[in-house]
Amino acid sequence: TCHGATSVVGLSLATYEQARQGGDNGPGIIPGDADNSIVVKVQEAGEHPGQLTPEEIAQVKAWIMAGAPEN
Repeated sequence: TCHGATSVVGLSLATYEQARQGGDNGPGIIPGDADNSIVVKVQEAGEHPGQLTPEEIAQVKAWIMAGAPEN
Protein backbone atom coordinates (compact mmCIF):
# COMPACT_ATOMS: atom_id res chain seq x y z
CA THR A 1 0.00 0.00 0.00
CA CYS A 2 2.89 2.40 0.61
CA HIS A 3 4.12 2.30 -2.98
CA GLY A 4 0.79 1.76 -4.70
CA ALA A 5 -1.88 4.37 -4.12
CA THR A 6 0.77 6.66 -2.64
CA SER A 7 4.40 7.18 -3.62
CA VAL A 8 6.66 6.90 -0.60
CA VAL A 9 10.04 8.53 -1.41
CA GLY A 10 8.65 9.13 -4.87
CA LEU A 11 8.47 5.41 -5.72
CA SER A 12 5.20 3.99 -7.01
CA LEU A 13 4.90 0.31 -7.85
CA ALA A 14 1.34 0.73 -9.14
CA THR A 15 2.40 0.20 -12.75
CA TYR A 16 5.30 -1.45 -14.53
CA GLU A 17 6.46 1.86 -16.01
CA GLN A 18 6.36 3.63 -12.63
CA ALA A 19 8.39 0.81 -11.06
CA ARG A 20 11.04 1.16 -13.78
CA GLN A 21 11.06 4.94 -13.49
CA GLY A 22 11.72 4.79 -9.77
CA GLY A 23 11.68 7.54 -7.21
CA ASP A 24 13.89 9.80 -5.15
CA ASN A 25 16.58 7.12 -4.72
CA GLY A 26 16.88 6.05 -8.35
CA PRO A 27 15.30 3.52 -10.71
CA GLY A 28 13.10 0.98 -8.96
CA ILE A 29 13.96 -1.71 -11.48
CA ILE A 30 16.89 -1.74 -13.91
CA PRO A 31 16.37 -4.62 -16.37
CA GLY A 32 19.40 -6.90 -16.31
CA ASP A 33 20.89 -5.22 -13.22
CA ALA A 34 19.34 -6.51 -10.02
CA ASP A 35 22.18 -5.25 -7.81
CA ASN A 36 21.49 -1.61 -8.72
CA SER A 37 17.70 -1.83 -8.70
CA ILE A 38 16.34 0.06 -5.68
CA VAL A 39 13.61 -2.53 -5.09
CA VAL A 40 16.28 -5.20 -4.57
CA LYS A 41 18.62 -2.98 -2.55
CA VAL A 42 15.89 -2.02 -0.10
CA GLN A 43 14.57 -5.56 0.26
CA GLU A 44 18.03 -7.06 0.75
CA ALA A 45 18.78 -4.51 3.47
CA GLY A 46 15.89 -6.04 5.44
CA GLU A 47 13.43 -4.75 7.99
CA HIS A 48 11.33 -2.99 5.35
CA PRO A 49 7.57 -2.75 5.93
CA GLY A 50 6.22 -5.34 3.53
CA GLN A 51 9.50 -7.23 3.64
CA LEU A 52 9.76 -10.02 1.08
CA THR A 53 11.00 -13.47 2.02
CA PRO A 54 14.46 -14.54 0.81
CA GLU A 55 12.73 -16.76 -1.76
CA GLU A 56 10.62 -13.84 -3.05
CA ILE A 57 13.69 -11.61 -3.29
CA ALA A 58 15.45 -14.34 -5.30
CA GLN A 59 12.46 -14.48 -7.67
CA VAL A 60 12.49 -10.70 -8.14
CA LYS A 61 16.23 -10.75 -8.80
CA ALA A 62 15.90 -13.57 -11.34
CA TRP A 63 13.11 -11.66 -13.12
CA ILE A 64 15.21 -8.49 -13.25
CA MET A 65 18.29 -10.39 -14.48
CA ALA A 66 16.11 -11.90 -17.24
CA GLY A 67 15.43 -8.36 -18.47
CA ALA A 68 12.39 -7.63 -16.26
CA PRO A 69 9.85 -8.44 -18.98
CA GLU A 70 6.43 -6.90 -18.51
CA ASN A 71 3.90 -9.69 -18.10
